[in-house]
Amino acid sequence: MTAPGRAALLAVLLLSGCVGPSGLRGSPGSQPAARDGWRVYRVGALAFEAPASWEAGGDTRRVALVPVGGTARLEAWEAGKHGGDAASCLADGEAALQSRDAGLARVQRHPSTLGGLKAFTQEADQGSVHGWAWVTCVGTLQHWLTFTGRSPVSQRLLDDWRSVVETTRPGGGT
Repeated sequence: MTAPGRAALLAVLLLSGCVGPSGLRGSPGSQPAARDGWRVYRVGALAFEAPASWEAGGDTRRVALVPVGGTARLEAWEAGKHGGDAASCLADGEAALQSRDAGLARVQRHPSTLGGLKAFTQEADQGSVHGWAWVTCVGTLQHWLTFTGRSPVSQRLLDDWRSVVETTRPGGGT
């Protein structure tokens, strides 16, 4: 299976309701953010902030975070190099999102930005789970950011997720 296919498959699996402890071994490493109660995580060539109270697991290429209560899950990962330039890398990411539409309901996908980078975002449902997926490229290095939660997702978790997206930026360090 190709890397975009694996990434898309993982996004679908995340929408399947797989919530609870992070499930990833290791500590992703983080540092305090300027905002009290938040931490900065670095994944591949991206950095983002998330609540310090969320359980974290992973490493420098993949991070999973689960809020208290386990009704949601955030994952960020580096999916490797794709295409010969950023545009073809992003096209691969969009194709990976599209390839899994059949298993999802109320799919909304559109071009966007993430951390000032061109991106695609997708919002969809699968059963009682609602999710968002972002794919972007730093050069030819593809990155994914997903958030899934049992519907209805609480306003607090939605606000936290929006803050994660707003604080995502290039600068992860790979």
